[in-house]
Order: sequence, then C-alpha cells, then structure tokens
Amino acid sequence: MIIEIIRIAIPKGNTSVSLDLGKSVGYLSLISKSNTKSSNPRVATSYPNIALRYFKEKGMQVEVIKLSGGTELAVFTGLADHIIEVYDKQYLNYGLFEIEKICSISFRLIANRASFQVKNTSIRNIYEELSNCPLR
Repeated sequence: MIIEIIRIAIPKGNTSVSLDLGKSVGYLSLISKSNTKSSNPRVATSYPNIALRYFKEKGMQVEVIKLSGGTELAVFTGLADHIIEVYDKQYLNYGLFEIEKICSISFRLIANRASFQVKNTSIRNIYEELSNCPLR
C-alpha cells in the first residue's frame, strides 16, 4: 500500500513540507476475532508507534508485535489478541470485528529538508498546484 511506502521511506523528523491533500484513504482500526478489547493485549501491527500511543492514551499496558503484511493471521494463529491496521471491509469476511477507529489516514505531499533547500522552487510549485487541486 502507498501508506506503508510513505511510512517506511520518510525518516522521522526529516521532513520540511507536509501538505495534507484532503483525500482520505481510510483509517487505522483496532481489529479482533471478538468484539471486545482484551486487558493487557498482544497487538500485531505494521504501525507499532501508533499502537503504543493509542494504548498509552487508554491507560493500558500492551505488547506490540511488529509485522509487515498478513497481520490478520496473527489473531488466527494466537500470536496476537488484536491487530491495528488500515481497515478493510474484507476483514468482516474473515470473521474479524472492528473494535474501534484509531485515526484517519490521508495522502500528503512530503519533502525532506535537503531536497526542500536544493529544489525549493520546484517543490513550492508542486505544493501550490496540489493545494489548489480538486482533491481537497
């Protein structure tokens, strides 16, 4: 998915420009085989920082298992109690429940600091064009 490529490609704290294009691609959800949260759960996800922050805000201890792809298998094999992933209605066909929406996800234009300094005019032009794009 594009979201995963962006998440992996952009080092933390290395961005100068971030423009939300206003085009939602869905949301991250807490998903499980049962429709209730476990206490002290094990959670499999491709987004461990978001998972840790989510459970910390809920005042819950959690064991986060970082997986890349196929996270829904973690609940079926007993590796995890829940998963946190981009919600897909297909999960319903697997007998999984969406317990809670965690956050929305949208497309963004991102430029790293070095590129922004070297190619400032080009990036600002792209930024301006996308700011006025009908996607918003």
